[in-house]
Amino acid sequence: MRCLLDPLTYSYHHAPFLVALTAYEGLRRRVPVLTGFAFAAILTMTHVIAPLNDAVLVNVFYLCWAVPLAVVLAVCVLAPGRAEAVARRLRLERALAPQAA
Repeated sequence: MRCLLDPLTYSYHHAPFLVALTAYEGLRRRVPVLTGFAFAAILTMTHVIAPLNDAVLVNVFYLCWAVPLAVVLAVCVLAPGRAEAVARRLRLERALAPQAA
């Protein structure tokens, strides 16, 4: 939440988020889809968008990927049945299915 509420902190503040998301998806998913998406977005922001020195552009880019990701994560945590139903409809159930023990 700290990163989401202050988009200009795009550096090391995301490390705990990425580690936690990687651990969650490593234990619960077959493919770490959300981790890959978040990592790619953070790299793009850090190496492409931020060097332009436009705070508005950084904020807009950050919020365009961070808010939808926060919603997806909230649905996965608070309503896992709903998340599975949406994944089935989008034919993502194989990638997002829990790993067999």
